[in-house]
Amino acid sequence: MFRAEDSALGRSVALKVLHRQGAKGQPGLTRAGAARILREARVAATLHHPNAVSVFDADEAGGVPYLVMELVQGRTLREVMSDARVTVERRVGWLIDVARALAAAHAKGIVHQDIKPENVMIRDDDVVKVLDFGIARLIVEEEDPTSGQASSTSIYGTPAYMAPERMRGEKGDTLADQFAWGVLAYELLTGRHPWDATGDIVHLARDMVTRAPEAPSRHDSEVPSAVDAVVLRALSLRTADRFGSMGDVAAALITAWSGGAHAAVTNEAERASRRPSRRRAARLVAARVAGVALAASLAVCPDNTPLR
Repeated sequence: MFRAEDSALGRSVALKVLHRQGAKGQPGLTRAGAARILREARVAATLHHPNAVSVFDADEAGGVPYLVMELVQGRTLREVMSDARVTVERRVGWLIDVARALAAAHAKGIVHQDIKPENVMIRDDDVVKVLDFGIARLIVEEEDPTSGQASSTSIYGTPAYMAPERMRGEKGDTLADQFAWGVLAYELLTGRHPWDATGDIVHLARDMVTRAPEAPSRHDSEVPSAVDAVVLRALSLRTADRFGSMGDVAAALITAWSGGAHAAVTNEAERASRRPSRRRAARLVAARVAGVALAASLAVCPDNTPLR
């Protein structure tokens, strides 16, 4: 990623060059793959939302594709997460903005598939910006050394933020983005992952399909119980128990924080935590999880390289 100047419009931009030679000795982009990424980038360019990084242009020069994007100066959510000076109110505000950006993307048919603190920037003026809508996933799929072409069922993303259905090898959708938002929300509010993410992915996946996480307020008493309910519902292990959309998540979180009636937030997550053990579900998915664990853990998760 480079900082560049748009001489025509007199503005600074971020320039992402997609080198054909690939990264870390992996196969580079194929011609078809480069064309596919450019098509996806042009779809992402139709997303106009104050909390989503704008894509200004997508083209190629000398056979090398490149993306011209909004330049964001600030810190990642991961970098500000441990700052004790950041109030719960401010953290909830950031979470609402991330949810709104995802809602706008989903309305355009764009699924992020890699929501995590490293892919959210807090600009120097405190504006939230979500990075890499749909584009990073395609870059990774094209550079996958195990396949000559991308597959619609490729395991992509960061394992600690994957929804249970994605752990089972199912295709990611808006509800998987919602689950990843829930993990991000839990971390931002408590400073810790909702499950034990210190071990390997197989143990993490088994943990995720056998128990609901504790309420965030168990780790930070300043988190209101109504906010607990929103986050826990987004983290429901069954897709049917989550919110219908990210727009619903944003609306519920606003209502929860304001202290008003939050009818949209049910106690389903709490009831789910008291249901009989999900050991049978764990046994059913264990084999599939073990099969996809290696692929998921080896997936190349793009990082946000500092601009030069």
